[in-house]
Amino acid sequence: MAMGNPQGLEGAKNTWTYAVYGLAIVIGAGTLLTIIGGIFGINLNPVSLFSDLIMDPLYELAGLAGSGN
Repeated sequence: MAMGNPQGLEGAKNTWTYAVYGLAIVIGAGTLLTIIGGIFGINLNPVSLFSDLIMDPLYELAGLAGSGN
């Protein structure tokens, strides 16, 4: 919280600016992957890639793959 501190307020504004830029980059990358995947006929959906490449091995590692989760 800036509490009237101009430097703190500027820091908070910069934080929000960087967060918005980061979100725009993530959304743009996801859109680009989806478009490229559609052109080449492969599944580059970022949500399914996240699930397939990251979450499934984590569930397997934790022994949760067969428990219905």
